[in-house]
Amino acid sequence: MKKVLLFFLITGIFLYSYAVSNNFGIGVTVGTPTGLTAKYWLDKYNAVDFATGWSFRNDKFYFHINYLMHNYSILERGKSKTNLKGEIPLYAGIGLRTKFGKGEDEVGFRIPLGITYLFGEMPLDIFLEFAPSLNLYPETDFFIDASLGLRYYF
Repeated sequence: MKKVLLFFLITGIFLYSYAVSNNFGIGVTVGTPTGLTAKYWLDKYNAVDFATGWSFRNDKFYFHINYLMHNYSILERGKSKTNLKGEIPLYAGIGLRTKFGKGEDEVGFRIPLGITYLFGEMPLDIFLEFAPSLNLYPETDFFIDASLGLRYYF
């Protein structure tokens, strides 16, 4: 329980320190994990995101952090084909994840692959992500996490 409280304290300090930027978004995610998500844009194409919450797969507290690269040209839309004003980049990245709680703690890598819709006039995004993940500790295991989320940008 002390690990969880300390983790929330550190996460809160991190979120507060970046909340003054227009490049920082925070929201909710459902899937693995179900909880909070945040994203900080380094520039138009690169970002760092993290999520924290609960993994219902094995009933443990979950945290991940990723470096993401976005590609806007793959799903580029013509101006006359749609009335949507936002952008739809695909993204890929690399990250670390950990789970702790009942039983042994887990540590591993993840490769997030996703699509996001960045609203043109509202500071929101919606995303769908699949992340092939490789557990390294306490034993090697492969699985795929998936999540759907929404973030509001400050």
